[in-house]
Amino acid sequence: GDQPRGILSWIANTQRSSYYMMNIDGHNLYRLNYPLRLNKWYHSCQSWNGRTGEWQIWVNDERVGRGFNNR
Repeated sequence: GDQPRGILSWIANTQRSSYYMMNIDGHNLYRLNYPLRLNKWYHSCQSWNGRTGEWQIWVNDERVGRGFNNR
């Protein structure tokens, strides 16, 4: 059956690198480098389908990443 899951998503943005990451139950699903600029606003959405393993990242109304990871 369906089990509760720990879902963690975050954005790193430093002068050296910037990326989006998602972690499900301690397992990294993806790390996607993305050219974020410091001191600029972004609208983003990260999603993951627990049945199919599909993940997507949208930034400012544009899909910038998509893949599958069923662990």
